[in-house]
Amino acid sequence: MKLSTKIILPIILISALFLLLNGCIPTVPSPGYAPKD
Repeated sequence: MKLSTKIILPIILISALFLLLNGCIPTVPSPGYAPKD
């Protein structure tokens, strides 16, 4: 189980940083990022 946490944790951190970068840089839109109503 420790191996899975070591793999999942970095993914969560990277995804969080990626979302922050997208929020700070709206000039780089990613397809499928915007929530579809």
